[in-house]
Amino acid sequence: MRKALVLVISILCFAVIQSTAQGRYNGYVITNENDTITGVVEIGNSALQAVRVVFTDYEVHQPVQLEPFQIKRYYVNNQTFQSKIYDLDEDLNYGYAVFMEVVEDGPVIFYKYWNNQKRRFETILEDGNKSMVVVTRLKFSNQMSEYFNDYDILKAKILRGVYKRRDLNKIVAEYNSWKNELGVAD
Repeated sequence: MRKALVLVISILCFAVIQSTAQGRYNGYVITNENDTITGVVEIGNSALQAVRVVFTDYEVHQPVQLEPFQIKRYYVNNQTFQSKIYDLDEDLNYGYAVFMEVVEDGPVIFYKYWNNQKRRFETILEDGNKSMVVVTRLKFSNQMSEYFNDYDILKAKILRGVYKRRDLNKIVAEYNSWKNELGVAD
């Protein structure tokens, strides 16, 4: 009797955890042909969001599981996820397809990505040349002042500690605004 009770409680806890980790929201996908299709987007936890999304088109009403590079982007719950190649792992001589959340878009794109191998979020910057850099906690000011070295005012703010790691979205937004004012688009 006691084992059965523990089993039932365990199953109920697992069901509650699963239901809170997933959700169904109105959203859209952008196909590889640049068509926007609206429907219901079902997302899972961060680990699942990085590798797949379930989409139900309003017209077709048939759920389809989509993986990176089957679509360009999807938008759900005020978040945009873009299909990308993650090739920052030095142990691999190839990259793998993932969905990354777009936090800030422009000449420099700021992504937030759940790395399933390392079991942690990574913040990644991508410049106009499509080269990616993982933003590290250690030596943040040195890394970012080097990355944004063409904008002297921003570089000085980073080195003086006006901007910290928690301000990365502000740093990228300020840099992108400066680039756009100069007329240097991606």
